[in-house]
Order: sequence, then structure tokens, then C-alpha cells
Amino acid sequence: QPPAAAASHRAPGAANTPERDDIVNKAEAWVKREMSRNDPSHDWWHVHRVRVLALTLAREEGVTEDVALEIVEVAALLHDVKDYKYSGSENAGALAVRSWLQANSMRYSLWEDVNWYVDAIVLIVARVGFKNELKSESAGAGDGAAPLSEKRKKELADAEWEEKHGAYARSASLRVLCGCVQDADRLDAMGAIGIARTFSYGGARGSPMHDPGISPREGDDLTRERYVADAAHGGQGGSSKGFKAGAGAGARVNTTINHFHEKLLKLAGMMKTASGYRRAMVRHDTMTRFLEDFEFEWNGIL
Repeated sequence: QPPAAAASHRAPGAANTPERDDIVNKAEAWVKREMSRNDPSHDWWHVHRVRVLALTLAREEGVTEDVALEIVEVAALLHDVKDYKYSGSENAGALAVRSWLQANSMRYSLWEDVNWYVDAIVLIVARVGFKNELKSESAGAGDGAAPLSEKRKKELADAEWEEKHGAYARSASLRVLCGCVQDADRLDAMGAIGIARTFSYGGARGSPMHDPGISPREGDDLTRERYVADAAHGGQGGSSKGFKAGAGAGARVNTTINHFHEKLLKLAGMMKTASGYRRAMVRHDTMTRFLEDFEFEWNGIL
């Protein structure tokens, strides 16, 4: 029977060891400080939900070793530190996480091979984001090739992941741990919580709620580079006819409703674990019902 959640927000199913308590408590304290100024879409409670769900998915996927569960928990806790949408840097998060782990994991981690432990968590943090699975503008542009199947896209993404990160990324066990954290983060972007977070983020950034004249980006128009640029300038990776006042060159006005079509409705098909997929289908249905009602109400039908 997993221990009940305590006042320190202990995650159900987490390893109950002094070492685990030390590293997790320190990570919690650091994350709370780092994210204290974020809007509610990416605050401490988002991180806590992802942590709890990642551990649940890991258990359901057959992960039982304390050391593996510790990697899942710590990676989930650190996954949004200095997120590029807030820091303005794609590399700031991984660099900060590596620096913090190197300063703290030697003494407090369950792992004997601390270098592997640090690398594993940094790789998971670097891999979690939706942007990492979008096509790059430099990949295959203008070659006249037929559109890639979803299976082939995944094969290419996996090959790129392994080439970039080497032997650690080829570890089957690490893939499972990464999938649990990634799925948990994406599940928190779906369903009722996802709807609330999306409007919270859009409101904090001044994004229009909806504009029927602005169509969502699809296919080649939604690349990794454009998604990152829009988000960095206050958008949600969305599309627009114009530019946001005061933003940098190329920054687009965004709509919150477009974000559902460009990202959130695609997440169910991007789950990496069976446990995550089952939950994603329920949360996907919640979002589609919401969007149907939103359209009816917007148009004065309902």
C-alpha cells in the first residue's frame, strides 16, 4: 500500500527512503523558489501534479526499483525549471538542472553512479517538451519528398535522439522512465486541468481568447522554430494575421482556442506509455466536448 500524501506533498507511490527524502525535499524547495513568479499554468502545483502522475504511470508500466522511481520523481520535479517560455532560452533549463544535480546528487541520491544519474535526469528534462517532436525547418525543406508517415517521423526522431545523446538514450529502461514523465506532463495539458491551464497562460500573456478569422497552423506551417519563437514572444505557438504590439520581429498575435487545435488535441496520439494513452483518451474527449460547446456559445446557438 503506497504511503499517503503528507504535508510536504510526498507523492503517492514514491520510494520511502532517507536518501529519497533528502534529494526530493531539496528539489521541491528549489523548484518552488524558481517557479514562484510563474502564472498558474506553470506553477508549483503543475509540477506537483506531473510528479504524482509520472510515478503512477511508472508503477503501472512495471517500474518498481527505488532508484528508477527516484529518477522519475526528480525529473518530474525539475522538468519546467527555467522553461524557455519564461526564461527566453532553450538551453537554460537543462543547464540549470545539470548544475543543481551536480551540486546535490553526489550526497543525496540513491544512485552509486552519480554521472549516469545526472545525465539520465537531464536527458529526460531535455526531451519532455512538445516542441522536440515538431519538424524542424531545416529538416528536409524543399526536397520534394512525399509527406512522412507518423511511424517514420517517430523513427527519425528516435534516431536523432540516440545520435545526440548516445548510449544513455539507447537504454530501454531510460526510454520508459522518460515516457512516464513526458506523458504525465502532457496529460496535465489535457482535460479539465488542461483547459484551465491554457486559458490561464493565454490570459497571462495577453493572447486573444478567440478570433474566427485566424486559422490554426497545420502541417509545414507549424515548425519547431516557429513554435518556439511564438511562445518566447508571449504566444502559445499559435497563428495570426498580425504581430503583437511591443514584441520582437516575427512575433505573432495568438489565440488561445487555436492552441487546442495546434497542440492539445494532438497529444493523445503522442503518448509513449499504454497507461498514459488510456488517460489521454478520456482527457481528449473532455477537450473536444468543451470546444464544441465553446463554438456553439460563441455563435449564439447554445
